[in-house]
Amino acid sequence: MAATPFGWDDGLVARAVFRLLLVARGLDPQSLAVPEVGFLELGLEARQQALAGYASGTAQGLASWIAHCGQATDPWRSGIPSVCEALMRG
Repeated sequence: MAATPFGWDDGLVARAVFRLLLVARGLDPQSLAVPEVGFLELGLEARQQALAGYASGTAQGLASWIAHCGQATDPWRSGIPSVCEALMRG
């Protein structure tokens, strides 16, 4: 999202890769998380600051981006309980 390697729909590709990494690394094996909900709760300003840190390429900037992603995927923030309740209802 801070880089544009494809020139089109880079944000969409970045979100898909993020979700795939959560599943592949065992952090969300059932793919129940909706990280976009967490990112929305954190707010646009926090997202922009974290992306600027990522784009800087510094260790501190990358750490702030990773922390931001971790906060967004907090199970209570990312909608997992709502998804589980909906699945249980059928």
